[in-house]
Amino acid sequence: MSKRMRLATTVAGFTALLAAAGPGSAEQKSMRPITLSQAYQKLAQQSDGPLPAGTKLINVKMLPGGTAVVNFSRQLRDNFHGGDSQELKAVNAIMQVAALYQGVRRVWVLVNGAPVDSLGGLLVIADPMTVTHSLQ
Repeated sequence: MSKRMRLATTVAGFTALLAAAGPGSAEQKSMRPITLSQAYQKLAQQSDGPLPAGTKLINVKMLPGGTAVVNFSRQLRDNFHGGDSQELKAVNAIMQVAALYQGVRRVWVLVNGAPVDSLGGLLVIADPMTVTHSLQ
């Protein structure tokens, strides 16, 4: 399975978990939605996912106004060895997780509690990035 398919499967899985928590059958109502933090934890734990190997989620903090501060371990930056397309996949995966949560308007990626300019030099991620929510 390609990395693109794994990412799509992961995002679809998050979407299904969130949908199951909404109105519906008794079985669906008994399922609790995963939190934003849990969703990022699952993304970081993927063995062959879009984030560099060894990346761990330290924490997620919501700021007033809808900014999610997502703090990853140093491996997000230190273990990044991809080119432009891999950098796009990693940042896109981080943003797609946030897009599943309506209250998240921006994502600010930190590494060990500090802003990082870029993972590979293509995308500037030092400031909060705007989340695009799809219309469904």
